[in-house]
Amino acid sequence: MKIKYLPFLFIAMSIVSCSQNFYRTTNVQIKSGSAPTHNERVMLAPKIKLDNRFLSTAKETVDFDGSSKCRYQYLYIEQLKSGYQVALKNIAGAKFKCAGAALNLDASKQSDYKVINTPHQLGQNTGIKYYLNDSATHILFETDIYQLMQTHAVFDNYYLDVFKVLSDLENTKSWATSISLEIAKLYLTVTPSPDDFILRKYMEIINKKESFVMVDSKIHLLVDNAEKTRPKIYNNQNETTIKDTEVKSKQKTPDAIRKEDSLSKIQNFWSYNLYGQTMVKLYRDNDGNIMQIPFYQFSLTTDLGTQPENLVGDSSGTTLQASSGDIQLGNLTRTETFIGLYQRTPFKANNEFEPIHVKHDIANDFAANNSQLLFFRDINNIYTDTLNSRAKNTIHSVFGMRNLITPVMSIFINNDQKTVLLNSTIGLLKDQGLIPTRKFKLCRIFNGEYKKVAFADDNTLLEPTDKIIFN
Repeated sequence: MKIKYLPFLFIAMSIVSCSQNFYRTTNVQIKSGSAPTHNERVMLAPKIKLDNRFLSTAKETVDFDGSSKCRYQYLYIEQLKSGYQVALKNIAGAKFKCAGAALNLDASKQSDYKVINTPHQLGQNTGIKYYLNDSATHILFETDIYQLMQTHAVFDNYYLDVFKVLSDLENTKSWATSISLEIAKLYLTVTPSPDDFILRKYMEIINKKESFVMVDSKIHLLVDNAEKTRPKIYNNQNETTIKDTEVKSKQKTPDAIRKEDSLSKIQNFWSYNLYGQTMVKLYRDNDGNIMQIPFYQFSLTTDLGTQPENLVGDSSGTTLQASSGDIQLGNLTRTETFIGLYQRTPFKANNEFEPIHVKHDIANDFAANNSQLLFFRDINNIYTDTLNSRAKNTIHSVFGMRNLITPVMSIFINNDQKTVLLNSTIGLLKDQGLIPTRKFKLCRIFNGEYKKVAFADDNTLLEPTDKIIFN
């Protein structure tokens, strides 16, 4: 059957019928032959289907096996070396289609894709392959959706392999600066993925010890402006409550050691006053370089000396951006390709230094701040099988010893722009009284247009620029 391509990213797939032109969450039952193996809750973008049925409720289930007419999905993008803006247009004009069997990519039989029929595996057991042309300016993804969904752990984490491979290609094939991030977003939008997958398009990683997310023009940073100061309750007279003879004794009793620690805490007692918050917004210029708002003119200059270096002198490459409202980012924005927000536990102790018997003074260590920005050129620098925030060629940046950095995003409620926390859900907005509990519509950008998100419930994660409409 002939495939008709639309002029932009996604096609009306004539290979299946009744394409649904909205986002929807679907229950998918993976089968091996006639026997079901496991279920997945999957988010499908407009025009993307797993079978030829029209789903009318969120409770309907799609049986998916190796005979599906949409088992294989193809995404093709050209001219990724022609500069950042041209590459963006080519991503917007990418070709997509699905098929029940793998296509024959022999050059003599397949004129739609100008690539060499040499497959490269993307990840292990993912069912994802990619093909390049001689000069590596074009890329074709071939995704075996059935293979991808075979193992839940693979299906839940394949996005990390996508980021790693594309970042490596950008660096080794001389693609346009930072374009790998935009390709990854596109691929992870059109490929069926877990319904809680929304923010993994920004390489979100969350576990019990740490979290990470890529920062771009749609994810902003809310930075606390904190001042370290002596609290009013501090009183030098408290120091005299401990006898010098006890503290200076060569043979200290346990009671004397406890008193010594108490003295240390009193002498080093601090408070941190919050003087408001400042929003840091970034975007990409015509060449794909990182730019900062409101320091637009400073970011424009090609003279690196215009932006401060801000080096602390730490051997690990730590920088201190600032600790006040003047939070102009340093010249790392001119030399590095990506910025990620990294947060970790444990948090620092409140209002005091650590006891004097602790060798490492975490309270005074900039690099030990819970909230850090990581500057790097290759995603493989910070992630292999796990996050490695201390990896070589990765620079850490903080806004002070205790400045919390909170990731936020903008959404629209009845056309009014609102700033909400990353990982906000429909249920959270209801609890805050921002939207009604019933009779509202959630819409999301797809190919430059807002499309309805069907079957949205309280657990539905919001994406940057989402729009919620109600009367």
